[in-house]
Amino acid sequence: MPHLLEAPPRAVYDASLDRPSPIEDPAMPVRENKVKQILRAGGTVYSSSVRLPEPGLCELLGYAGFDFVLIDGEHGAVDAATIDLLVQGCFAGGTVPVVRVLRNDEPEAVMKVLDLGAQGVLIPHCRTADDARRLQEAAFYPPRGKRGFGPGRGGKWAWCRRRNIFRRSTTPSSWWL
Repeated sequence: MPHLLEAPPRAVYDASLDRPSPIEDPAMPVRENKVKQILRAGGTVYSSSVRLPEPGLCELLGYAGFDFVLIDGEHGAVDAATIDLLVQGCFAGGTVPVVRVLRNDEPEAVMKVLDLGAQGVLIPHCRTADDARRLQEAAFYPPRGKRGFGPGRGGKWAWCRRRNIFRRSTTPSSWWL
């Protein structure tokens, strides 16, 4: 068994990742947002919301066929750690996690939920173009925005090539203002 700091057997090194990858092709794709695909095709999406800190609810809603689950960070009993678990529940059930952030004056909240894997963000009480621009900048990496690069679940913990993560971030996530 290799030491934790050694590359696993059969690993290939990809300089664009700056680390060994345990798979033959290290170009793991960024997770697709099926809600965006359905809407682009002119379809209708179905959703439910979750306010309780129970990832199994998100998973069940995915199995029930809901296209996305709105994780309510404004009115629900959830914090960042709970949002992390609820996003995992969404992915387990095959549904898209969308997070309503608590406030519209905290760009860091948008950055945080995207790093946790949210594929959509609902911004409450966004009333001006300046509000929208400030929060949009939080969702995009430079040069389009001000988001810092710290790949979490949204970038599959950096197992996706950086250029794919950056390319995906230049197209808007699902936004509801």
